Formats: sequence, C-alpha cells, structure tokens
Amino acid sequence: MSNKKYKQFYHEESGIIFKNFDQVREYIWETREHKSELSGEPLLHKGHWQWSWQFLHLLGRNYTYWVLNPDNVILGTVKEHEIQGSIPCFVKKQDEMREKYYQESKIKKL
Repeated sequence: MSNKKYKQFYHEESGIIFKNFDQVREYIWETREHKSELSGEPLLHKGHWQWSWQFLHLLGRNYTYWVLNPDNVILGTVKEHEIQGSIPCFVKKQDEMREKYYQESKIKKL
C-alpha cells in the first residue's frame, strides 16, 4: 500500500494519531509478536523486500475511516496475504471487524 493520503486515525488504546501507513506498520511491528496471526508461522524480518506484504487489512480501502486503524490490520505471511479471502479465520476476523465498524458508524451518526 502506498502512502496515499487517508484520513488520520486516532487510536484510543495507544493515544497515537496515525497519519500514514508507515506509522501503522511501525506501531504494529513494535507491539505484536513477529508471527502470523492466522497460522503462527514466523514472519520475514524488517528490511526484507516483502516485509510490508505481511500487513493484511481486514477491511479494505473503501472503509476510509479505518485504513489507518492498527486494529484493522493483522500480521500474516506473504502467502497468506495472497490468499487471505479464502482463509476461514481471516474471513471470520473480517466479519467481526465489519460489525464493529458499522456499530461505531451508527454511534457517530446519532
């Protein structure tokens, strides 16, 4: 994902305002284990040319308010990134995140 302009995201848990996806990746890398959240397999080291491919958005870019939400991103292997839509536990996490997104959207509209 490029560092295209997305809406800033204030992450209440960390108190950080994320302004670009590089910041999101750095935060995730510093705060999570370096293994796939889908399979438990080890991830590529930072600096590897495919390192950034290991960050999988549960909800895509059309959920513009959450593109920079680190809770909307899980770690996975490069292979898992390529087939994420066919991995049952990814789809389950995606459905849970979608429900959370819509619940928050309803609250903000009130």
